[in-house]
Amino acid sequence: MPDGGPHEVTRVARPGGGWAARKALRSAFRDREDLRARLLHEGRCLGALGGRDGVLGCHAVDAAEPALLLEWAPGGSLAERLRRAPGGRLRPSAVARLARELGAALERVHRHGLVHRDVKPSNVLFAADGSARLADFGVAAPAGARGALGLDWDEEPAGTLGYAAPEQLTGAPAACIADTYGLAAVLSEALAGRPVWTLRDAEDEPALRERIVRGEAPWVGVAGGAGEVLARALAPNPRDRFGGVGGFVRRVVEALAR
Repeated sequence: MPDGGPHEVTRVARPGGGWAARKALRSAFRDREDLRARLLHEGRCLGALGGRDGVLGCHAVDAAEPALLLEWAPGGSLAERLRRAPGGRLRPSAVARLARELGAALERVHRHGLVHRDVKPSNVLFAADGSARLADFGVAAPAGARGALGLDWDEEPAGTLGYAAPEQLTGAPAACIADTYGLAAVLSEALAGRPVWTLRDAEDEPALRERIVRGEAPWVGVAGGAGEVLARALAPNPRDRFGGVGGFVRRVVEALAR
């Protein structure tokens, strides 16, 4: 499980056998009301999604702490897997499987009226059987909403620089097509061994953000039909992308099989 930032994740025994992951705030962050609210929000989202179709399961929510008791994913994260892989790349067959499993998870999320808004390698975990799990729903929001927590909270634009769609970085309302962009960024990185966005020499993150927002095309180091499909899903204008994650996944899986 991922570890870092304001959260601590520990493996704990489940009553009746097996393991779970306990996700809670580190002691230095426990008085942050926004982080407490976000953790409980994540628990509600996962509860609604039911731990099916590749979405990480949530066994219980401790509202007092707060803490979440999550499905244990002993295979670690995709970010860790890419760091260990030769050249930072996965085989096309492994990427095709990843596309199918994460695509199914995102379709479930979207059917429930939610947008994940933070699809990236560290938020993809692997279960004991090797299948992928979509995790970390702390910034997930209802489609059309401008934030995860509602009007009472002043929230920054969601997403991680380098994986968030350009419209996310400007604070546009949550839209499912932004998750298609995030998935395409993850799959491209897994195939090419390099993120689609990287800092240039002497460039800082605000400058990179500006390049993304003004519509510069990302780097897609994938040849052939798969590269063409990924480039379309990473189009700066959301209207130029695929109509939904399902169509994108079908096209990229077909291209990878050639």
